[in-house]
Amino acid sequence: MTTRSNTIVRPGGLLRWALCLAALVSLLPLRAADDAPARKVAGELAARFRAMKAYTVTFAVEGDDFAAEGSYAVEGDRYYMRVGDAEAYSDGVSKWEVDPSKREVVVDVVDTQSRSLLGNPTRAFDFLDDAFRSELLPSEGEVRRLRLTPVDKGAAMSSITVDVAADGSPRAVIYDLDGERMRIEIRRIEPSAEVRRFDAADYAGYELIDFRGGVRETAAGFRTVP
Repeated sequence: MTTRSNTIVRPGGLLRWALCLAALVSLLPLRAADDAPARKVAGELAARFRAMKAYTVTFAVEGDDFAAEGSYAVEGDRYYMRVGDAEAYSDGVSKWEVDPSKREVVVDVVDTQSRSLLGNPTRAFDFLDDAFRSELLPSEGEVRRLRLTPVDKGAAMSSITVDVAADGSPRAVIYDLDGERMRIEIRRIEPSAEVRRFDAADYAGYELIDFRGGVRETAAGFRTVP
C-alpha cells in the first residue's frame, strides 16, 4: 500500500532513509544556533542561495545500502528533482513524486518547514533560526565544516554536517540518523534553472494517488485512500 510521504519517492533503503530524514528535520522545535562563528557560516550558506532567484544543483547521494546521482532545479518555491529514475515536481504548494518502478505518481502538499535536501530542496541549506546547535569542526584548507546538532537530545537524528567553501557554497552534506549515515556530495551549482512543470500526459498509464483530497485516481475511477 502506498502511504503519504515527506520526500521524493524512490525504492529501497533510500526511500526509508529519506522519509525518516524529512520528518525529523521538519518536526524539531525552532531555536537559533549557539556558536557565533558557526552562525556566521550558516548565514553565508543561507545567503548564497537566497541571493539566487533560480539555480540548479547537481549531486551524488550515498548511504549504507544505496547510491544514486541526481539534480534539482529551483525557482522561487518551485522545483524539479531527479534522483536516478525517480522524479519530483513542486509548484511551491503541491508536489508530484513519480516512481517509475511502481508506475505511480503520488501527490501531496509541500512541507514548507522541512530542511531535507531530498524532501524540500528550496530550503535545504537554510539553517538560520533552526532547531540545531551549531559548531565549527576542524577542517582542511579553505573548506569549513559546520556541524548542526538537534536541540532535542532524544531525536533519532544525531547530526547534520555541512562542508562549506570559502564563497559560502556547500561542498557536501552528511546526515547521521539512528546509526546510519547518508552523504550528499554537491558537484555543481549553476545560477540558472529550467524548472519543469508536472504534466499528467507525460505519465499516461501511471496511477495517480492524491493525498490532498484523500482519493486515489485510476483508469477505473476514484476510491478512498485508506
